Amino acid sequence: MTELVVKMTADQLAQVFLVLRRSACGEAQAAAGMLVPFTEKPGQRVSVPYVTVNRAERALRGVLERETRDGYRVTLSQLTGYLAGVRPEEQCDRDLPVAGTVGHP
Repeated sequence: MTELVVKMTADQLAQVFLVLRRSACGEAQAAAGMLVPFTEKPGQRVSVPYVTVNRAERALRGVLERETRDGYRVTLSQLTGYLAGVRPEEQCDRDLPVAGTVGHP
């Protein structure tokens, strides 16, 4: 049985990684750790196991539930929606929010 993968740019994954890494939640940090190998090729498209993308999405949802700042919630919602819409057979050419919009505490 082959593993389902999704093609995404490393830059898109890096945005998700940064949000998850900054979280105090252990699940989010574990999901961030799973993304590291896929963020090391800036500007390149990488194949990411679908289960990894799915776990990152679930972790982002947890971060979103705990976030209280409205502006940052919007960004988290956009990132979560992006990952939720990714499908294994899809070439992920949709854009994430601009890199500078991922809020910092």
